[in-house]
Amino acid sequence: MKNIILIITCLSVSTSFIANAQEEFHFVRFIDKKETQYSIKQPEKFLSQRAIARRKKQNIAIDELDLPVSDTYIKNLKNLGAKIYYQSKWFNGVLIKCTTDQYTNITKESFVRKAVFPYIIENSSKNGNRLASYPKFNKIADTQSDKRYGNSYNFINIISADDLHKENIKGQGKLIAVLDNGFIDVNKSKFFKHLIEQDKILDTFDFYQNQAEIYSAKGSHGLSVLSVMGAYSKDEFVGVAPEASYALYITEVTAIESRLEEYFWTFAAERADSLGADVINSSLGYSTFDNSKENYKFDHLNGDISVITQAADWAASKGIVVVNSAGNKSIFRRWKKITAPADADSILSVGSVNIHGTISTFSAEGPTADKRIKPEVFALGELSAIDVNDVIKGTKGTSFASPGIAGLAALLWQKYPNLTAQGVIAKIKSEGSNAKNIKSEISSAQNVNEKFGYGIPFFRKLTVTGLPLLNNTNTIQFYPNPTSDNIYWDTTRNFFLYSLLGVELAKGRGKKANLSSLPSATYRLCVDNQCSFIVKE
Repeated sequence: MKNIILIITCLSVSTSFIANAQEEFHFVRFIDKKETQYSIKQPEKFLSQRAIARRKKQNIAIDELDLPVSDTYIKNLKNLGAKIYYQSKWFNGVLIKCTTDQYTNITKESFVRKAVFPYIIENSSKNGNRLASYPKFNKIADTQSDKRYGNSYNFINIISADDLHKENIKGQGKLIAVLDNGFIDVNKSKFFKHLIEQDKILDTFDFYQNQAEIYSAKGSHGLSVLSVMGAYSKDEFVGVAPEASYALYITEVTAIESRLEEYFWTFAAERADSLGADVINSSLGYSTFDNSKENYKFDHLNGDISVITQAADWAASKGIVVVNSAGNKSIFRRWKKITAPADADSILSVGSVNIHGTISTFSAEGPTADKRIKPEVFALGELSAIDVNDVIKGTKGTSFASPGIAGLAALLWQKYPNLTAQGVIAKIKSEGSNAKNIKSEISSAQNVNEKFGYGIPFFRKLTVTGLPLLNNTNTIQFYPNPTSDNIYWDTTRNFFLYSLLGVELAKGRGKKANLSSLPSATYRLCVDNQCSFIVKE
């Protein structure tokens, strides 16, 4: 791993986040950065050349948000007895651990703007809901195959990433930061051997254990997520961006569910920014916690409330393409909606489709509390991925749809180097299979197509099968939509009913199509070459 010379968000004082009974964690925000020893006129003192170049290329000014926090204020906190863990330039504060008496004294200091987040870290017996994943099951067979891709053909093919690979666009020169729960034995896996040997894992850090070593942490969710992007073993498994470089950060703690993890995510995103990352993939989401007082309500998902959502938008403002999984409603039980930070307005939130191209039953739903369309795009989230011991296993969850889109973003930015980060996001949305049906970013309950967002980017199946294009100016009206049985139109016409992958399900001539025998999903109905999405409830 290369040594990175830059100011990072860690201040090592401990190797464990299990607090004793006398101490709690707090995030302390400062009133300003006037006492910082850094200047925006000398960004090379706190940003890598890669991070500076990324900003310059996108005409993003280096501002006070980029400055590290004040060393003077940090010293003052230490003098008051606080143990310092990490600092956040975006929130202008530090994560500390201290006693109740010390905390009381700290809140009285004139340089402290706000002190929040008291929490004692303990191992929880509760099942958290932050990982957008599902239990493993048998390996998923490919419907068709390009032998070079082996078990990864399905998720590569559905977003046409293999077409970009044919142009030798495989992520070269791009840096993707992966924020997740663990990357056990990635350094020993044959599927990531190329990344290790070519020194393409540029940085690692475990924000829970406060150490650079990540490969012994037990979590394997990050391993599987990384495989969708970065794995390579010809004829066996190939990721979307196998020749990109990666930064691997552990921010999620499987044993607990706390808002503290949102701060870990923030510290990692800032580190990725300082390193010069082009893309962040986060297959994480937060809604409920071990301490129910920390739980979010749906009204909070307006793009402005949660720490992790604000951090995601700040990362985007620095010229990074941030991609986040939408979440899984079946795991969340009562919580059926997307989770933070998927509500952030400047990032791409990703839902899951199955091999038939219909929305997965577990994929969390939008819109946001302020009626914005989320998730914006979809990718295959029921697929094969790499698990521990180099086993290829089936898995499902929006966790595994997200890295497909993150990898695609890296490829597109490589192909269109003059785009900005927001330009890459706009390109992905504009090439979605449902893009022509989206008239506004604001969701309307009357527009059933918005459930599918912009659809699946570069959706190959709709083009190779020669299906008619979707049309915003249809003169044929389909009703009722959604339906539980029949779908009707005005006069006798020829019709074809397709799955979203272009598989013909029914055809005929008449004034209706019967969907009663089909599972609940989204379908494509074409009548006299005028096509629309139909939702079967």
